[in-house]
Amino acid sequence: IAGVREYTTSDSMNKIHWGITARQGQLMVRNNEATSKKSITILVNNQLSSEQLKEPMHDERLEYGIRVAAGELEKTLQSSTPVRLLANGGVDEGEESLVTNLMWGEAHVHELITLLAGLQDTFTEHFDKFLIHNEAIIQSTELIVITCYIDEAILEFVRRKQVDGMRSKIYLMSYEADSKSYEDVEVYYLLDYLKEVGERK
Repeated sequence: IAGVREYTTSDSMNKIHWGITARQGQLMVRNNEATSKKSITILVNNQLSSEQLKEPMHDERLEYGIRVAAGELEKTLQSSTPVRLLANGGVDEGEESLVTNLMWGEAHVHELITLLAGLQDTFTEHFDKFLIHNEAIIQSTELIVITCYIDEAILEFVRRKQVDGMRSKIYLMSYEADSKSYEDVEVYYLLDYLKEVGERK
């Protein structure tokens, strides 16, 4: 156990610390060591391919990627996990890449989802350079990369982070039919699944 925190509706009742709850006058839960040290960085790649030029390009894969990022952000609320969001795209009319602080809580996640909604359909810098420029600040325990393509620069970045002890996975906005096997990197091909879910609605 690593201290206590305020109860949220997603917490199990058996995690409530009744002694501290009585003293504080509000529900408090035990904070497990594993959850208290976990943190997540979500990287969103706004490029459709490594060769893409910097023109706006509306593509459903970018929209799907934003939906996946929003879903991952919402998951952090259940465990009060600190999360940060980075994207090589500007928000609204901004020309700078999206880089946020590592924080947790409903207000923070809501702000990140709002930023995602305003993400432009072009990119501020090529993803390989974006990864290099931001590598030092990406120090979480988990890394999620959401991208429309995989190239050697992305793979090498993920491998370096794995060597540093960061659990990493790539959500690829591509079809299973296009899949390649990467033995040392966790890759999920999501386009088939996302299209199927979308057709059901």
